[in-house]
Amino acid sequence: HFLCPVRRLAQLLERVSNQSTFLYNWDWRETCSAWDRFFPASWHVSHSSDLPILFDAFSNCTSSMEDSAVKSAAQLFWANFARHGQPGCFGEACWQRFRQEDRSEE
Repeated sequence: HFLCPVRRLAQLLERVSNQSTFLYNWDWRETCSAWDRFFPASWHVSHSSDLPILFDAFSNCTSSMEDSAVKSAAQLFWANFARHGQPGCFGEACWQRFRQEDRSEE
C-alpha cells in the first residue's frame, strides 16, 4: 500500500529536519464526464488524479457545487504552500502539519 511508506518518510522527516511536513490523501473524484477519459470510473481515484483539479484542466465541464468547493480549496492550499510554506485553511477545512502523535491508521 502506498500510504505506509509515505507515512514512514514523514515520520523520518519530522524527526531529522526543522521543516514542517504535510501529507494528504486525495480521494475526491470529479463528477465531470471528461474526467472518465483520463481516469476510468473503475479506478475511483489514482496517483495524479488531483492534477486536473489543481490546474483546472477540464474547463469544458460544468462542475457541481461540491466539485467547485474541492477545486477552490485544493488550489488555495497549494498556492498557500508555494507562497508561504503552509497550506493553511479554506473556510473551516485546514490542512494541518503532519505530527507523528496525531496520525491515524487507515
